[in-house]
Amino acid sequence: FRYSWPAEFKPAEYALTKADTTRIGDYVGGYQLNATTALAVTREADRLFVQIRGRPRTELFPFGEDAFFAKTAPTEFKFVRAAPDQPTELRVKQFGSETTAKTMDAKKTKALMEWMKALNKKASDQLPTPGGEAVVRRLIEGIAAGKPDYASMNLIPAMNMRAQATQLQE
Repeated sequence: FRYSWPAEFKPAEYALTKADTTRIGDYVGGYQLNATTALAVTREADRLFVQIRGRPRTELFPFGEDAFFAKTAPTEFKFVRAAPDQPTELRVKQFGSETTAKTMDAKKTKALMEWMKALNKKASDQLPTPGGEAVVRRLIEGIAAGKPDYASMNLIPAMNMRAQATQLQE
């Protein structure tokens, strides 16, 4: 059975090209997407990866000059250069919407890369967050007692918890 996608929802098809290995290093760095979100672009040999905090890193595949796509999600990445050497921004296109991430300075990039490295190591080592068990136990006790500690939660989880509180107590 072959599905016929409506034109507006049809997945993009890419012609994979060979990356210019002399330029791959140009893309490596930190890119600030908004006030709270940064992207880390890293390199392993001739392979390029992007990672957003809290998500696994994703390999990027070239389909044009300074243009890459991810196989794991319908996302395109276009590095924009103001001069022939380093990119000044990264345009991320996903689900018909495009956002621009500006290149971070060296100090912020270094801090981001160190933080991502530590986060990835923690995930690969399967280490618990110090004090995490106690936090989870307090959360469960609060839910069971009908008094979740909303003040200790981030905004979105607290909103979701309030909406589901009666169901969770049953």
